[in-house]
Amino acid sequence: MHRITVKFPRGDVAFFCYEANPQQLALFPNAKNVKKGLTLVSAMLRSPVRVEGFGIPFANPEDQELEGWVNDNQPIVDGVSLLDFLSRDTFHFLVDYQLRETQWELREELLPPPFHYPYGDQHDWKPERYKRLLETAKSDRQFLPAYS
Repeated sequence: MHRITVKFPRGDVAFFCYEANPQQLALFPNAKNVKKGLTLVSAMLRSPVRVEGFGIPFANPEDQELEGWVNDNQPIVDGVSLLDFLSRDTFHFLVDYQLRETQWELREELLPPPFHYPYGDQHDWKPERYKRLLETAKSDRQFLPAYS
């Protein structure tokens, strides 16, 4: 399976949520839970998205059109290619949640803290610093022996 993952820039995206209006709902006649209420989410970015998996060769002999979208940057609809779409600074989603529920779930404080490697951000060569780093990172467990 080929997967393209699009990650929004943490701290550089503003989400705006609106109840979907009848014209928007009409674009998705088979959408579920329309009576419950759907929400339109607009994500406005201040820095570009991070895309993982784009540019990796993709093969689907049963769907040449899809191959063209992924591999050859051919337009998907109205002259817009996948690369054009991923380069946007605003994204709109219709989600299967009510407005209040959507606003609650999109709070940034629900995210785990940003990941940082424990090595600091100074990486120039200073043997004394690396000796200290090795001393503090030692484990009482050994690597298992590898026999070849």
